[in-house]
Amino acid sequence: MGQRDYVVALLLRLDRDQECYNFVKLWAVCDPDGTYDWGDVSLPHLNLHGEDILEGPAFLLEKFGSSMNHRMAILPLDLKLLVDVRNIKVMSNVFAAHKMPAELQLMVEPTVVRSPIAASRFVGIADDALTCAESTLMQHARTIGSSIFEANNNFMVALFEPNEALPSRPPAYSVGSWEEANLAMQASYSASWEAAGVLDLLQDARPCPARESANGIFGLPKHQFKNNKLGRDRTPESSLLICAVTGSGPTSKMPLPMAYIGAVVEAAFGAEDGEGEGRG
Repeated sequence: MGQRDYVVALLLRLDRDQECYNFVKLWAVCDPDGTYDWGDVSLPHLNLHGEDILEGPAFLLEKFGSSMNHRMAILPLDLKLLVDVRNIKVMSNVFAAHKMPAELQLMVEPTVVRSPIAASRFVGIADDALTCAESTLMQHARTIGSSIFEANNNFMVALFEPNEALPSRPPAYSVGSWEEANLAMQASYSASWEAAGVLDLLQDARPCPARESANGIFGLPKHQFKNNKLGRDRTPESSLLICAVTGSGPTSKMPLPMAYIGAVVEAAFGAEDGEGEGRG
């Protein structure tokens, strides 16, 4: 039971990114009305190939469209591709700034990406196309990250502070529980950790919502800090810390760290983007 939740993380760790995406989408859309006969081996199965990673993630956002682990496979996949796209753009600007031959750049570009999807779709294309892909991937990351938080707000805490979640082995879970987040971490954390730059982006985004929400949190009335899940009142200071980790303050209007992925990427790579003329 539940082996498909582990398959997607394994595919991602093996850099079989297209197969990972195909697998997740298949399980999200294969039985929309509940009439698929799983006992009939003649019906199509694992029959999605070459699905577009840049399409909208709507199929992941249905109430029963995908598991927590499947969403947590597509989120680091989007961020992994985002890092690859930005690496290509940075390298392109470095080559342009030093007026190096375009032929040499085309030889080097495949070495700065990890994902086979990036190697096949983003290497050698124009800067405006890369910028469009980058914008799409950032939007997808925001959308999927927010959906994960809404489905289980314990998961972002576990992702940023994994030492408690990873050793535990809960025997059962309910939807939205800490146990569900722990089990999702067992299956998916290694894939995120091994994808260079993915957790760095998320970690760098952590202070952003807390910093933006500080004035609002300290200005809230006392009743906003009551009735938390631990059965005791929060202080403004503890709510600010929670906001830094999860984006969740005492009200539902606090911003999510995922919303700041774009700003973090621009801060990390913006200086290099400002140099040179790119490929045009």
